Amino acid sequence: MPRNTFHSLRRILGCRQQVDPEIAVRALMATVFTECCHDCNEKLRDADFLKAFEHMVDELLHVQRLSRVA
Repeated sequence: MPRNTFHSLRRILGCRQQVDPEIAVRALMATVFTECCHDCNEKLRDADFLKAFEHMVDELLHVQRLSRVA
């Protein structure tokens, strides 16, 4: 089992020529939905999960902006 899933996913995408971000997200979500149990699938559709996801996107964008300034 890989120690860092992010790096493993990044390596897979890096081996593909010009992967569109939408395709990457669709592939990831399709894999997650097909591999998860019913309870996890329900959680992924939950409004609280989507709110947490939106917050995480905002936080990562903020960090990205700060990185550009430094």
